[in-house]
Amino acid sequence: MEVLVAILVLSVGMVGTLDVFISSDHLNLTTQRQQAVATLAEQTMEQLRAMSYGSLALSSLPTHTSDGNAPGDTSGNPSDPDYWVNGSNLEIVTNYNQESSSTLPGVSSGGEALISGGTVNPGPVTENTAGFTASVYTFISWMNDSCVYLGIDLCPGTKDAKRLTVAVVLEGVGADVGAGKPFWLSTVVANPSAGVTL
Repeated sequence: MEVLVAILVLSVGMVGTLDVFISSDHLNLTTQRQQAVATLAEQTMEQLRAMSYGSLALSSLPTHTSDGNAPGDTSGNPSDPDYWVNGSNLEIVTNYNQESSSTLPGVSSGGEALISGGTVNPGPVTENTAGFTASVYTFISWMNDSCVYLGIDLCPGTKDAKRLTVAVVLEGVGADVGAGKPFWLSTVVANPSAGVTL
């Protein structure tokens, strides 16, 4: 009888230990996926930043899509980055992970005008990174810089700089690890030949 109790106690302990290993493996996979999309977004951004200012333009304008979420997904977190395209503009919001997100302060509620006539593919472009497949979306828009000093706009116009925005969506993985939702990265590139108007 004592042997059976000892086997039972040992079995319960082994099941607990096995559960820790499974949870650890799951967390490791989640971290690998997050690192893969972040690295791909950074690489894409660096490729864009290496281009001349004048060549930073999309080869065609992306079109608005539905949020791309599966039926029954009420997360309010669009899985298709083109959801944020509004006509020929890209909505610039405080949180791309919430459909109800507000417009970034200083940006028109209609968004920023997307720039076309260049060679940058807006995507989605399929890339492989660290053993994962991802779709890369690229947006290039005109940014109106607010340069008001003593009531004088030192940066007149609506095309003061270009905003580069990259969204990466990991493909073919389960929602239980937060996959399938875009990772966003954005930066602003100033026109190197523009000066402050005094």
